[in-house]
Amino acid sequence: MGTATFIPHYLEEIDSRDWAPFLFAFGFTAMFVSLTLTYGWMFLEPAPLALTVHQANGLLRITWNHFAATNGANLEIIDGVEHAAIFVHRSLSNVTYRAQTTDVEVRLGGLKQHSPTEIARCLVRGPQSAASLSKEMAKTQADAFALRMELRRRDQHIDEMQRIANRLLEVPPSGTTATRWWR
Repeated sequence: MGTATFIPHYLEEIDSRDWAPFLFAFGFTAMFVSLTLTYGWMFLEPAPLALTVHQANGLLRITWNHFAATNGANLEIIDGVEHAAIFVHRSLSNVTYRAQTTDVEVRLGGLKQHSPTEIARCLVRGPQSAASLSKEMAKTQADAFALRMELRRRDQHIDEMQRIANRLLEVPPSGTTATRWWR
């Protein structure tokens, strides 16, 4: 005898057209989840500004990711006591700045209320080396010493001239008589 398979009679025959909406919904959900996992971070978390400051030829080159500042940004430059704040258009991604001091702080932040702010600091190299500054300082000190000596010599000369002037202005005592040499 052969084997028999029991098929219940209360199950209807399944038509593939009945499953089409479920398959479409499953495919759409799978595509939405994969796109959200792939590109969703762009909408949930702002891109980093990637602020950098480089020194070149005595100038500071300030750069950032212009894709992160899609609505523009606020750029602040603190240079000693100077403080400058400017609006940066969304199409810009760098500016050049001439430092006035050796310590410059740069802040870049988006215009939205909770957008991140990045801070970069640059210590600008001076135009001369320490050895040349030491030589210049020694020369300045020698010049200052020479000026002090010249002032001391002039003070002595003035004192000598004052003594001569005092002797010339001396009036003889009133009890003496003048000698006449002519008749």
